[in-house]
Amino acid sequence: MGFGPYVIHSFVHSFEAESDHLGAVVRRARMSSWDPW
Repeated sequence: MGFGPYVIHSFVHSFEAESDHLGAVVRRARMSSWDPW
């Protein structure tokens, strides 16, 4: 026990945050592709 569950939890949390960030970037890129500058 000890650090094991904490490390796994923090890793999963950071992975979910990264995937959310990538999703937002992709959505923004799609939206900007509809609105060329």
